[in-house]
Amino acid sequence: MTAFGDWLRAARKLHGMTLQEAADRAQITKSYLWEWERGTRNPTIAVASRATRVFGVSLWRVLRQIEALD
Repeated sequence: MTAFGDWLRAARKLHGMTLQEAADRAQITKSYLWEWERGTRNPTIAVASRATRVFGVSLWRVLRQIEALD
């Protein structure tokens, strides 16, 4: 897993969303989101930004949070 993937999974579960629901809202495929959560694939900045907005958070805020953990 990756820090971003861990964040995505935690945010999705916190909001009570399935992979399919989160993927639909971010306009990506379920398998693509699943690969991010597992850390086997990395999103582009534009698509990652779309995914974090599903949870009401900007990508930059998420990245700052992840950086603070390191």
